Amino acid sequence: WPRELYNLKAARERGAKLIVVDPRTTKTAALADEHLAIRYGTDAALLLAWINVIIEEGLYDHDFVEEQTIGFAELSERVQQYPPERVAEICGIDAEAIRRTARMYAHAQAAIIPWGVVGDMQANSTSIIRAQAILRSICGFMGKSEFALGPSIGAKSNTEIADFGALPHEQRAKQIGMDRYPLMSFAGLACYENAYRAIGLDIPSDIATCSATAHPQSVFKAMETGEPYPVKAFISVGNNTIMSYADQEQAVRGFAACELVVVYEHWMTPTAQLADYVLPGDAWTERDTLGPGIDIAPAATFNQGFSEPIGECKDWYFVIKGLADRMGMEDVFPWADNYEYFDYVLEDAHVTYAEAYTKPALPKKLAAPGEFLTPSGKIELYSSVLERLGCDPLPSYIEHAEPDWDQSRYPFVIYAGTRDDASYNTNHHQIPSLRARLPEPVVFVNPKDADACKLETGSWCRVTTSHGSVEMQVLADKAQPQGTLRIPHGWWKPERPQGLSNGLSGAVLYNDGVLFCGDDWNLDPVQGLPNLRGGIHARIEAI
Repeated sequence: WPRELYNLKAARERGAKLIVVDPRTTKTAALADEHLAIRYGTDAALLLAWINVIIEEGLYDHDFVEEQTIGFAELSERVQQYPPERVAEICGIDAEAIRRTARMYAHAQAAIIPWGVVGDMQANSTSIIRAQAILRSICGFMGKSEFALGPSIGAKSNTEIADFGALPHEQRAKQIGMDRYPLMSFAGLACYENAYRAIGLDIPSDIATCSATAHPQSVFKAMETGEPYPVKAFISVGNNTIMSYADQEQAVRGFAACELVVVYEHWMTPTAQLADYVLPGDAWTERDTLGPGIDIAPAATFNQGFSEPIGECKDWYFVIKGLADRMGMEDVFPWADNYEYFDYVLEDAHVTYAEAYTKPALPKKLAAPGEFLTPSGKIELYSSVLERLGCDPLPSYIEHAEPDWDQSRYPFVIYAGTRDDASYNTNHHQIPSLRARLPEPVVFVNPKDADACKLETGSWCRVTTSHGSVEMQVLADKAQPQGTLRIPHGWWKPERPQGLSNGLSGAVLYNDGVLFCGDDWNLDPVQGLPNLRGGIHARIEAI
């Protein structure tokens, strides 16, 4: 993310310290004061060890913890299980490095652990996210960084706009996956809606719009099997659905069984190739946009288009409003066009969309004592929400258990993702200037491993897990730790023949989603997030 890198370098010039947690020896790691090259998938253990050190050495903000948090005693007891010596063995790093970096974090006047997708894509994702928030809290850093701000007091948030409260309870009860992964569901939403109402937000929060979303893996299974009930229609809005989740094969089977699939897209992606109808969408260069703040970010963003949509391309509001009007639901989208809608979003900020470009930034509001959006009104180190949902109320580290793993067959650890500069998610492979930067899908291999497997940079290989296999070109990279493989996300070749019988333009051969299953053992048990970056085992061989 270029903006974050710019801010990082600027902060370093002002004297800020940098800790990088990454198994790879990256360019960012080269900038760091401390580089912790942990094993893939052990982030939660490291964070819990930091909490252990900070509590044991009394480095936390005693006043803030006493006045603004609950559950400190329970947390203190839990982290006794994660002393630096034990975690050093789990993570494959030095115990003293764990202590040193924990002290560095705690002694800062303000410190940031930025959000990143790596923590969202592991079997311990919930614990990683919770441990990061706990570190911020016990050190008294809440409100001292942009990452710790509450809802905006100007533009309406996604939650207010989406109006999930209007959905009848009998419909909420049908949410697929809610029974197994309760936090990111309407069940989770019900646990904290009263906290939002207490500070004047009429619509309960969904924590960045996730609680109203059915669990993707469970939806694909329901599309295929009809359980717990048939899913008869699916609308994909510009996200190349079948390539964007674990277990691509099941998503494809689900789409094949669905009565109606509609895709709104710019390109004939592999997902669009499976659709009954493809609706041509406009691009961000062809429309003015307003991005309202999510519930954890007090901001609204603007974009000015500079060209007209080509052909029959339409913006998404035109499509969804047209659909609602034809269904007799005109009151749901009463605004004639995007601009009337934008003014509605901004009305509480007392500014119109046309005026917003000339106005200063909207004011921010920090949470005051007793205004934290939790059932208790305080920061819950011991989560009453998770306890109510029947989940562990404290963070933990659980070693990922891959069923029937045979080290002789699958000796490598695989890591999927980390964006490359030639593409974004599954997009941009069709742009010649970007494709020239990375013409073929590659797997990053440590040079010593490449030599041992008789692989050379540029040669083709097959990477196989217990779930599936993909074909890649080898790229020997000394930044990659020995015994590990990295596969970029989202590869297909738009120039290849289309259709399922032709392998969906290479998606069946190259996409990382083929390698990962969507079964419970490979998902975070609270949120149901797939373990893509936590260390599934694989083998690599020349072809």
